[in-house]
Amino acid sequence: MKLPQVEIDTDHAFHAGVYARTIMIPAGVCLTGALIQIPTVLIFSGDALVHTATGTERMTGYHVILAPQDRKQAFYAVSDTFLTMIFATSSTTVEDAENEFTTEAEKLFSRKQGRH
Repeated sequence: MKLPQVEIDTDHAFHAGVYARTIMIPAGVCLTGALIQIPTVLIFSGDALVHTATGTERMTGYHVILAPQDRKQAFYAVSDTFLTMIFATSSTTVEDAENEFTTEAEKLFSRKQGRH
């Protein structure tokens, strides 16, 4: 948080009881995510160094990841990298869905300046 911040736009979608949020991490940007407290599906498309509790690995290409709850991740995008997180929910607003998946919602870029 002490380093210069890069604005990351978030696209949101609700459909058939599922919430999806997509971001693009520009090449050369390091991003630390909020603590995700529920299991989700994470779709990764790009080239990035990914740091999780089990270590750091380079991911390239397209991956569908069954991501566990209680995780915190960091990414360094080697090239533009897209991430879509998906989970089942009864929420109907972005704010409620964000509160469902993290206790750190106030840190999300989508909460900055009313960017829902």
